[in-house]
Amino acid sequence: MDWFLIFVFLYIAALTHFLADLLSHWWKEKGILLVLHSFCYALFFIPVFWFVKANPLWLILIFGSHLLIDSGGKYLSWLVKRILRESTVSVEMAKIITLGLDQVLHLLTLLIIALLAV
Repeated sequence: MDWFLIFVFLYIAALTHFLADLLSHWWKEKGILLVLHSFCYALFFIPVFWFVKANPLWLILIFGSHLLIDSGGKYLSWLVKRILRESTVSVEMAKIITLGLDQVLHLLTLLIIALLAV
């Protein structure tokens, strides 16, 4: 296992994730379907996979996991509300916590892919 290559993959993948997610969430707000949003997100990772010479079939997992995590937005919101139900956290803060949880799930997925694919 080449730890340097895994680190490079994770670093580039994290930057790619934030840029692709920012752009694709903007598209999503404009009414583009979640499947297309997830597909475009996965396309952003092609150069990353080419750079580290990883099997491009892992892009299917990136697509599927992104689709699953983003389609679970209502579930994530519900989960945060259940956890914070006794708290005095504002609605805006709950949204920020939900967004943070969404990002953590995406990055954990990328970590798992990096450990398996590189």
